[in-house]
Amino acid sequence: MPLFHPSHLVYRNAFDTSAAGSGALRLREEIPEADRWDLSLLYPTVDAWRAAMEGVAGDFSGITVFRGSLAESAARLAECLEFEKDIDQRLERLFHYASLQVSEDGSNPAALGRM
Repeated sequence: MPLFHPSHLVYRNAFDTSAAGSGALRLREEIPEADRWDLSLLYPTVDAWRAAMEGVAGDFSGITVFRGSLAESAARLAECLEFEKDIDQRLERLFHYASLQVSEDGSNPAALGRM
């Protein structure tokens, strides 16, 4: 999976700055598709986001296998830290997707529910 960076998102001015425009904020559906963020770089669909969320939730309890064993060796500690880093990175990706959907339309109750 390629690394994601916020600069990969496509976003242009959401304000109507045409000669006849009032400078008012436009509704999301009034903004051309080419000028909207492409969140498919994070997850291709909301269903893919949900599946990833369920995967993290299922894997999260795996941290308990490290309880009481971190002092056994440096390798065991490193294994735990890698596990934790993987969970953190997956959660961050999930959060960015949900957060950016709210940013693009703060009145979308489905997007708000993913926060």
